[in-house]
Amino acid sequence: MAHRPRIPDDIHERVEKYLIGEPQTPNKIYMESVCMMIDEDGDEGEWVGLVREYSDKHDVTPEEVLSLICQEVFEEDGEASIQFKQKLGLE
Repeated sequence: MAHRPRIPDDIHERVEKYLIGEPQTPNKIYMESVCMMIDEDGDEGEWVGLVREYSDKHDVTPEEVLSLICQEVFEEDGEASIQFKQKLGLE
């Protein structure tokens, strides 16, 4: 069995906050995160590389970049902003 490094307590706290009242396990979140970030060939997803490249060039964290993108693309109710709906094929 491969050794997996210990997950920091603050990460566990985030997962617990997310799961309150949800019948899920922390492993599901881990698996979903890996599937979003790493493709089936084991390579970094293209969008992850773009976010990382932008964050390096502009001295911001990848989390800040994603937050800014989501704020611009999505409305508070989770719907895509009208200016992005057709472009992204989200109608």
